[in-house]
This record gives sequence, structure tokens and C-alpha cells, in this order.
Amino acid sequence: MASEQKQVTAKCPSCGLTMHLSVSESGWAEWESGALIQDALPELTPDQREMLLTGLCAACFDEATLHDDEGDDDLWNNEEDDEPDDVSDFFSDLTSDVEDDSDAI
Repeated sequence: MASEQKQVTAKCPSCGLTMHLSVSESGWAEWESGALIQDALPELTPDQREMLLTGLCAACFDEATLHDDEGDDDLWNNEEDDEPDDVSDFFSDLTSDVEDDSDAI
């Protein structure tokens, strides 16, 4: 028995590109319940999933994440900022004040 399909429309607020997608009702429900979108809606391409997640089409997402206003393609290694250079440092900084409640009942 084929899964029921849900029609979804997403419009990029940056460029106006409109994408009409057909997704499984069950997969949509799984995603809305907290499943990872790539697990819940594997029939979609990565660009289609990104549009559902962020609202941005692939071109606008790339433009927003790969370039800053000065044309620097390498935002992750900007030596002028005070941000951690290493991902583990970033998460370590985030969790340094978090208590472990695993023993709490």
C-alpha cells in the first residue's frame, strides 16, 4: 500500500524561488515529531530538505553561509573575531556551565 502524499510549498524569502514538493504524510509526521529530516523524508534531495529547514533555496543558502560582506570566503577562520577556531572548543565553551543531571531522579 502506497503512503499518502502531502503537498508542501516553500518560498525562498531572499530570491522568491517557489518549490512545490510532494512528501509522504508519515514522513512529514515523523519530522514534525522530531525525527531528523534526512531520516523522515529520504525521498527529498539535500537542497529540498534545506529549503524546508531554513526556507532558503540552495543558491541563497550558499550565498548566506559562504560569503560575508567583505567577500571573505572563509568565515570559519576569521582571525579578527573572538570565536573559537575549533568545533570542540565551541562545544566545550557551550557546555562548561551545564550540570550533568543523569543521577537525578
